[in-house]
Amino acid sequence: MLRLHSFSFFCLILIGLMVAAFWQIQTSSNSPLRRVTNTSPEVISLNPSLSGDGSQVAFESTGDLAGVGGAQHFRAIKGSMSVEPFRFAEVGNTRAVSPSQSQDGSRVTFASYEDLIGQNEDR
Repeated sequence: MLRLHSFSFFCLILIGLMVAAFWQIQTSSNSPLRRVTNTSPEVISLNPSLSGDGSQVAFESTGDLAGVGGAQHFRAIKGSMSVEPFRFAEVGNTRAVSPSQSQDGSRVTFASYEDLIGQNEDR
């Protein structure tokens, strides 16, 4: 009877170690998923675009991720994913509909109604 209890205890310990090892593998930082922003539930981030080499991300957000200040509205955001914590820059004070990037992320394009560079006479 004592042998049976010892064997059961050994099996429970072994199963516990296997579960712990599996949990560590599943929660390691080698996951292909990465959280880019950590914002309040009221902030909306949409239309992400990743550069071909994966070093840059562009999207639109109602959050002031670049620390520019001002009222809450949509902003075109570009972020560097090659450093942690991620660094964000405001590309435009506008929506960034359908953003696209060059292979290395050095150029970002997106649709906008705003006059971002002062050359649109219609705005």
